[in-house]
Amino acid sequence: MHQTHQPSGRPPCIVLGLETQIGLGVVRELGRAGIPVVGVAHDARALGLASRYLWRKLVVPEPRSEALLATIRGLGDELGPCCLLAISETNLAWLSANRDALGAIRPAIPSAASLALVLDKQQTLAAARKVGIDVPVTEEPASMPAALALADTFRFPAVLKWKDPGQIAGKLRACGLSLVKAEYVNTPAEWIAVARRYEPLAAWPMVQTYARGRGLGQFFFMHRAQAVRRFQH
Repeated sequence: MHQTHQPSGRPPCIVLGLETQIGLGVVRELGRAGIPVVGVAHDARALGLASRYLWRKLVVPEPRSEALLATIRGLGDELGPCCLLAISETNLAWLSANRDALGAIRPAIPSAASLALVLDKQQTLAAARKVGIDVPVTEEPASMPAALALADTFRFPAVLKWKDPGQIAGKLRACGLSLVKAEYVNTPAEWIAVARRYEPLAAWPMVQTYARGRGLGQFFFMHRAQAVRRFQH
């Protein structure tokens, strides 16, 4: 554990997951708001560990483990009740399943039902359509014949994404396949090659129409229907 400066008198916030620019962005926003940030990473080379806004830095190599639970509880014993923010979907799901094992730490995570809604991209798309948000055409073949049929009916290029990456990751490993969070196919032939790759898995990613442009991630920390912090990456 490393301490860089004394806290401001405000309760610290733990940020779990510093391996991406998203975690770094959250650390910066909290630090600039005067919140002492305790960063927990799984990799000693994690991008977010370099932030000058960190008050303390911890590295726990074993993700979603008993060792990580013990570390979080230990922070609660030392610091008292304080908030915990998680960056990745897998960590959010893990924290949700271990709500009662975190001691004094209060994880800022939604209900299990709300989390299930946002982790399932098909449900998220349906919710977006319901409120009038324009979403890409999306197909999710359930069989090899259905996947092959898309080569004749879908408008390419397309982006391939798994409906729930955390749920499918273990099944992919069991088949000797890697998790590809987003893959691009330009032609029907390229899609057929990818579809055959996943034939032993008997599951296929969602196929979405490609939209040109620059992507930005927008995040809002909501409290009583008000956005009290905004993050962007």
